[in-house]
This record gives sequence, structure tokens and C-alpha cells, in this order.
Amino acid sequence: MAQLQITLNEQLLHQLFLGDSKESGVDALLEAILNQVLQAQAGEQV
Repeated sequence: MAQLQITLNEQLLHQLFLGDSKESGVDALLEAILNQVLQAQAGEQV
């Protein structure tokens, strides 16, 4: 099983905890995680 270290910036954490709706924060979190996973996979292919 692969292990990934996910980095979240301050703006994303702010959106998660203080955003106007939880869905928008979760959407942004999932987008950040998936982007980092895809970047890691692309790096392995090179």
C-alpha cells in the first residue's frame, strides 16, 4: 500500500473550518488531495 503526505495550505484550512458551507470546504479538500495524488502518479511514470 502506498503512503502519501498531503500538504494543505492555510487558505484551504480556513475554507474548511470557517467557510460559509461545509460542502465547498470538502470539495476544495478533495480537489487538493486528488491533484497531489495525480501529481505523484505522474512523477512515477516519468
